[in-house]
Amino acid sequence: MPLSYFKRPAAVLLVLAILLLAGLKSRGFFRVSAPEELRPYLWKDGVCLGGTALSGFATKLQGDRVWFKAQEAALGCAKKEEEWLKLKRPVKVMAYLPPGDTLTPRVLPGAKARLDGRLRLPRSPANPGEFDEKAFLEERGAPLVFSARKVALAEEKIPWAKLPWAWAAQAHRSVHEYLCARFPAETAAVLEGFLLGYKGRLSPETNRAVQDAGVMHLLVPSGAKVAFVLGLAFLLGGRFGLRRALRFGAAAAIGAFYVLAVGGEPPYTRAYFCALAMMLACAFERESGAFQGLVLSALATLALRPRDLFSAGFQMTYAAVLGLQLSLPRWTLPHRWPRWVRLAAGALLASFVVQMMLWPTFAAYFGRGSLAGLFVNILLIPASGAVMLSALLSWAFWALGAAPAEALAAWAASGLAQAFLCACRFFAGLPWAAVDLAPMTPLAIAAYYLAAFGVLALPRWRASAAAWAASGALALALWAAKPKPRFEALLLSQPNGRAALLRLPDGATALLDGRIRAGLLKDVLQAEGLERFDQLWLREGAGLGRRPAKVLALAAGSEAAGSVRSIRKREGFCLGGVCAQAGAAQSGGLASVRLRHGRIQMEFGEDWVRVEEAEPSLRRLYCIMISPSGFPSSRCAAERVLSLRRDGAVRILSDGSHARIQTTKQSDPLDRDIL
Repeated sequence: MPLSYFKRPAAVLLVLAILLLAGLKSRGFFRVSAPEELRPYLWKDGVCLGGTALSGFATKLQGDRVWFKAQEAALGCAKKEEEWLKLKRPVKVMAYLPPGDTLTPRVLPGAKARLDGRLRLPRSPANPGEFDEKAFLEERGAPLVFSARKVALAEEKIPWAKLPWAWAAQAHRSVHEYLCARFPAETAAVLEGFLLGYKGRLSPETNRAVQDAGVMHLLVPSGAKVAFVLGLAFLLGGRFGLRRALRFGAAAAIGAFYVLAVGGEPPYTRAYFCALAMMLACAFERESGAFQGLVLSALATLALRPRDLFSAGFQMTYAAVLGLQLSLPRWTLPHRWPRWVRLAAGALLASFVVQMMLWPTFAAYFGRGSLAGLFVNILLIPASGAVMLSALLSWAFWALGAAPAEALAAWAASGLAQAFLCACRFFAGLPWAAVDLAPMTPLAIAAYYLAAFGVLALPRWRASAAAWAASGALALALWAAKPKPRFEALLLSQPNGRAALLRLPDGATALLDGRIRAGLLKDVLQAEGLERFDQLWLREGAGLGRRPAKVLALAAGSEAAGSVRSIRKREGFCLGGVCAQAGAAQSGGLASVRLRHGRIQMEFGEDWVRVEEAEPSLRRLYCIMISPSGFPSSRCAAERVLSLRRDGAVRILSDGSHARIQTTKQSDPLDRDIL
């Protein structure tokens, strides 16, 4: 595909729209905050919200999630109308509804409802690598979360303009309930992922196997599902003898209904708008092109929901398809090759391009990338159509009451789902099937995509060489600007547990104490760009928590002698410019640990950490509380007190002369000299 396509008006308009939206976001334009009039209702039980449902449901552990437009509030749903607070402006809220409530299925898009429960602000991640609920809601324009205990009122009357959304939501719930009742939990989760793009009920082990096999995109929102539905509708229209225009219209209507049923995520809208643009071009006998359809679909998506630009779904789907559009039309294979060889090689090249374009997003959002997916997708993507068809037929036959046909289709769907899981487990178990990834900095992402563009531009060697040279220069600048070695201690936040991840000036890593959940520790290591920590430092007599084997599994050479150090007062040690030694024993507890880096001293007690200058002449103290109360300990008097429970994980940075403190939950770190 010629790069001159980027000079066309639609492409220029898309680039300008992306730059404009990015600039607005940097200025805080898309930032959302809870209205002051709702502040008195936060964190109280028995709050009642009245308003209108904006979306269908998605099954989550907390309940059936819907997006809700709140228009009124009261402390109790039994309040008289004059006692209700009428909001000055409607507020979008993420609401979790109780699945067992008989009124929950009636909360359809456009339906008015009153929800009884608890209103709260979204949570920021307490530790690096954890789910950022606040950012998730901000991308969708919602400043509040509501956990409903019951649905107090749900009107059945729905405005006629919202009826297509309501019907689609009913179809979604019907498919979900049928799959849950008909199949075992894990089989139902796989089939629901193929049909509806939701796989939340997979076990952690199965979820990791699917991710490591590189086929998670088959169980989450993807354009392939829309392409399958449109193709099936177009094929059935031909079987019934519909004319070309009617076939296009029927396929477009069925595709739109499916997009509404699955929630209208960016991968679905991208595929639908692309197909719609090409069908309109064919209907008007105009030249159609995939690149034009891609650009028009992106413009339509951003016009409807500008915040989608900053979501993982939008970024991944358009990055992958753009890479395919730029490369594959120019990567022609020799015609003398057999047809099956060219098809296999073309599929392998497409898989390679998609993996290459998505690698930074894998690192940013998932912390893991699949190498096996390069080959597994060639096998499982064609088979995904059979899984979707069998699951769709089994639900349709059930809805029509055709029991024998439903039983046959359900048997086929169950067998195909089990075969899919077996294939994922097999490929995920191969050596180097997947690798852990650390999030990349913006400049590193720019260098990566410059290098990727050089690959996509082949065989235009001049353009490729220029892109690679620019990427190399940027990478060299990043290496030259690498910060000087320093000591860093990351105090992790977890109830009833404690640990500190240490980075020594010589590049080695250590975990001080290990009483922390192994899954949390693994997420933190991925977010910090580490696969393992090198050593485990324990105070004398300190344990490793409930699952020591899982913690030790994250230590490099955990079975080697000396990898676990017990810190005793007389047997302290120095490593990488940092000296560790046990302090005085605490009453009823274990001895504290003192770490010294130059003039900076940190003392780790049982429920507190004190940071101070080793020279008492300019002594300034900071105390980080580990205990749930967050109140200062009598053994840790300081000028300023931070709490892991309130402020999230605390990062202490030291260059040997000065120290700096950063907290996870604050959007702007303290970032100041404290000594």
